[in-house]
Amino acid sequence: MNQDEFFMKRCFFLAKKGGGEALPNPHVGAVIVHDGRIIGEGWHQKYGGPHAEVMAFESVKEKHLLPESTLYVSLEPCFHQGKTPPCVDRTLKEGVKRVVISIPDSYHEVAGKSIAKLKGKGIDVRVGVLEDEGRFLIRRFSVFHREKRPYIILKCARSRDGFMGHPDKQVWLTGEVAKRWSHKWRTEEAAIIVGRETARMDNPKLTPRLFPGKSPLRMVVDRFGKLPKNLHLFDGKAKTVVVSETEKAYPNAETWIYPSGQDWLPFTMDKLYQNGIASLIVEGGPTLLQVFMDAGLWDEARILTSPHNLGNGVRPRTYPISDMHESFEMGEDICDIYYRF
Repeated sequence: MNQDEFFMKRCFFLAKKGGGEALPNPHVGAVIVHDGRIIGEGWHQKYGGPHAEVMAFESVKEKHLLPESTLYVSLEPCFHQGKTPPCVDRTLKEGVKRVVISIPDSYHEVAGKSIAKLKGKGIDVRVGVLEDEGRFLIRRFSVFHREKRPYIILKCARSRDGFMGHPDKQVWLTGEVAKRWSHKWRTEEAAIIVGRETARMDNPKLTPRLFPGKSPLRMVVDRFGKLPKNLHLFDGKAKTVVVSETEKAYPNAETWIYPSGQDWLPFTMDKLYQNGIASLIVEGGPTLLQVFMDAGLWDEARILTSPHNLGNGVRPRTYPISDMHESFEMGEDICDIYYRF
């Protein structure tokens, strides 16, 4: 690993700290290096807040070293005025001599303009350092803008013999380690959705109680307004949306009403996009998971497999698979993650 790759890895590490707070903006990390020593670093911590480059510049104590320093950043600096000023202008103002970028920003407001501006001002710019990792880092942002929908993560647990549970009672399949991981995942995404039967039978809270962080938007599909009003989803502890054909009012919840007889899924994807919801965990039962798979609406699938057998029960017709796959242990359970891109 050369020096540019080494410091870009640090950018990636920092970027991931943004978690769900940065969405729908991309996860970005920045490091400022002088003579092989980090003198400043930062990441995009929260949507609407300072970007990674600004945080890095603000952290520098030895300002006199900046003209002889290199800025490393995981994504091309922004070119446009949004909720914050253009980072390319701040970079020029600080006067660094070199800028190293993992990937250009494909967003139409940027799209190489910052790279061109930096080069035009005599800055030494290198682009393409660990670019595969850089693209993977901003996959939510890329899908959101390219597909006009959130990045969709299917998440399910199954027994060793492939069943997701029983049709008439709640079954807890995975262990405590996997449960904590699931709560951590909730802090990293913008929304989470379940179907009516999962909400009714399991009465989930869908909040990250076992891991510190922001709760995702809680969503439930209740086509005919049949859910009871005393569920945890309506406890007011996190924002909740009910997707329905009816105008039934639920406590502490907003209702997104789609036209009667139409497919709720395209309507919901559009509403999520219009509301800036850049990622979605589908944590329902086999019926809801199958709806998303049949529509081709998934980008990542996280399948937790218990070492125990159920012998019978319910499961989707198929489980999502792809060539891009990783597998690791979560305590006594196995987690398989498939990426569909």
